[in-house]
Amino acid sequence: MTAKMKGLAKRSVLRTCLGCRESKEKTVLIRLGLLPDGRLYADLEGKLSGRGAYVCPKQACIERALQKKRLEQAFRQPIQAVDLEQFLTHLRARKRERIASLLGLAQRAGQLVSGHARLTQALERGEVFFLLLAEDIAPEREAEYIRLCSLHQIVWQKLFTKTELGACIGKEVRSAVGITGVRMAQNVATCFPVIIP
Repeated sequence: MTAKMKGLAKRSVLRTCLGCRESKEKTVLIRLGLLPDGRLYADLEGKLSGRGAYVCPKQACIERALQKKRLEQAFRQPIQAVDLEQFLTHLRARKRERIASLLGLAQRAGQLVSGHARLTQALERGEVFFLLLAEDIAPEREAEYIRLCSLHQIVWQKLFTKTELGACIGKEVRSAVGITGVRMAQNVATCFPVIIP
């Protein structure tokens, strides 16, 4: 999180990762919850009621956290065994859906800028708080955007293809989008990293 966003950040709440047992800000962890049928669920929106547990977005932490004994201790009840690969695949898909949904919300709220000329101007004026680059962006365009992000201390990440990124905001192909709303930028930024190998 950049200094621009830190000044407006909410007071940090700490939670302990079920995998590594380190205390970290709640916003950088993934909340785990149980569905009524007892299945484990990655509660990315934080809306699931009841007891929850938290885990770092690191594959090693997730592997340790999904051990049956750890889950049962955390939730204080018997838990169905969880298939790690299936859970990781589902988690990656859910995080991508969450980011796509937030981008759509930012677009509708007028807090997103795209198109090379408009985006470059917004970056140069320091109006962008978070930049998302497509994975298949042209190398020279990527270098230009990263240079501007470094210059203005703007957080950036790469995700989606240009076609997928455009679809997230109801447009044609997009190689990059910038979020101009601070809170929206914070919400998107907390979705990254999707999962650290």
